[in-house]
Amino acid sequence: MTEFKPRLTAYLVKIKELLDAAITEVPDQAATFYIHGREINVARVNLTGIVVSKNPGQGYNEFLLDDGSGAIPIRAFDAQIFDPEIGSMVRIIGRVREYNTARYVIPEIVKVLPDKNFLELHNLEIGSKGNKTKKSQTSDLRPQNPEKLEVGSKKSEEEVSPKQLVFELIKELDLGEGADIIAVAKKADIEDIDGVIDSLIKDGEIFKVAPSRVKVL
Repeated sequence: MTEFKPRLTAYLVKIKELLDAAITEVPDQAATFYIHGREINVARVNLTGIVVSKNPGQGYNEFLLDDGSGAIPIRAFDAQIFDPEIGSMVRIIGRVREYNTARYVIPEIVKVLPDKNFLELHNLEIGSKGNKTKKSQTSDLRPQNPEKLEVGSKKSEEEVSPKQLVFELIKELDLGEGADIIAVAKKADIEDIDGVIDSLIKDGEIFKVAPSRVKVL
């Protein structure tokens, strides 16, 4: 059976929420940040905003991300992380860190978005979740085994979780403009398709390009 590496939820948050969050430190563990009002502890986040400045340091690249509620440094120590241009609208998935009271995010994914309306959509998604957001551990949806998953195969039906099945179907049905959610639902034949889609968005694995279309990050 294919094994998946555990991954913490990447919570959709506003930058102000992250800057105002109370830090919780546990010995030998990465710090988490408690967001009041939503009652969640976050270590990994999903942010959307505009690159407003670049501030490279010694041994790392850094840019400032602003979403209208606040601004936070995005600090990349990996030279392979994409370095977006000032003025770009980007989605960031990464881990929150704090050093000498300075809070920043180490990115895992930096994706340039084609339309600044994505920021409005991001904020709407946060508002729709509100206090319904739950803490959970999630699985990495990209198999470590390089063998390609055949959606609909006997192996797929027996061993693949609903989230992994939907993730693979989105990739399969996306011809460039995103996969139609109704088409994904029909092919997946899963009862709670909306819940699975919402979970994948919260995990930072997919995002909406339109109300009825989604893409893999």
